Amino acid sequence: MNTPLASRLLALGALCAWALTAGACRSKECVPGQQVACACAAGAQGTQVCDDEGARYLPCVCGAPAAATPGARAGVGEPPRPRPVLAKKQIRCGTNVCETACCATYEPPTCTQDGRSCPRTASGEGVIFECDGPEDCGAEACCLIPGDRTIAAVCAPRGECRGTFTHPRLGTTVAPRVVCHANQDCALSEICSPAGAVAGILVCK
Repeated sequence: MNTPLASRLLALGALCAWALTAGACRSKECVPGQQVACACAAGAQGTQVCDDEGARYLPCVCGAPAAATPGARAGVGEPPRPRPVLAKKQIRCGTNVCETACCATYEPPTCTQDGRSCPRTASGEGVIFECDGPEDCGAEACCLIPGDRTIAAVCAPRGECRGTFTHPRLGTTVAPRVVCHANQDCALSEICSPAGAVAGILVCK
């Protein structure tokens, strides 16, 4: 007996058989966005990501940090897990969000197109943010640098945002610090904590 239900099942089976030639009924090879480890040269480990359709894993990317479970920390000597890079900077500036720089010398902070134009105190001191986290700097680090008369957060190579030096005016030992939002932005030996002299900014210590 040709019931309506049987007719619908036959039609669905025919549709799927036709779609198999286009891959529409094919089972997914992997979960879209899933990351797995892969082998690189000299015994190194890289990462492969499943494509958006779940059809295959993309080529192995060597030199990138492996995926970590939530709350995991980078190992000793390993770079922090990168955050997605923003198309435009989004620098928190009081109640505003800036795309270029934030002048924070006085309250309330204000946005500016050029950090060099930020107002200074009578003695020439100023606080300037050209980033406020790793997502603003891509492969580089957002580095909080205590300068002669200016405290500035700028994008800089991660290798340059370390060590200590004698402050040219104060004569004390100071250190540039990587700006962070959470522990995952820091190396294993560091934690993300308040910068101290700069309100609202967290740094790796």
